[in-house]
Amino acid sequence: MPKKIQGEWELPDALIDALTPETTEVADTMKAAAVLDWSSTHKLSRRRGAELLQMPYRAFLDLMAAHRVPSIDSEAGWLDREQRLCEGNRGATSPGCRRSRLVVSSSTSRRRITPSCCHIMFRPS
Repeated sequence: MPKKIQGEWELPDALIDALTPETTEVADTMKAAAVLDWSSTHKLSRRRGAELLQMPYRAFLDLMAAHRVPSIDSEAGWLDREQRLCEGNRGATSPGCRRSRLVVSSSTSRRRITPSCCHIMFRPS
């Protein structure tokens, strides 16, 4: 059986009025912030986060993007290792490679990824 957690937080009226006149919206925003934090710190999965907020998974990913919460994690140094590996195989492609490229943007760099191959190239933003 699910447990209900209730909390009380006393905020100045001016702050509430500046955020939204509806107190239910403030509560929903606080719930979303908690779920986004738990998802980003791997305390719960992204799918479970969407369920908790009673929204479709795609809408949850959009919410994450709106709040600049990354939806893809990688360990430190992963991208450098992949780049070195791919530079060594630059001339080699897999048989199914179509040479089409997908550009993935981030705030720090742009990556070009070739499906079915291991080619990652960086272009500064």
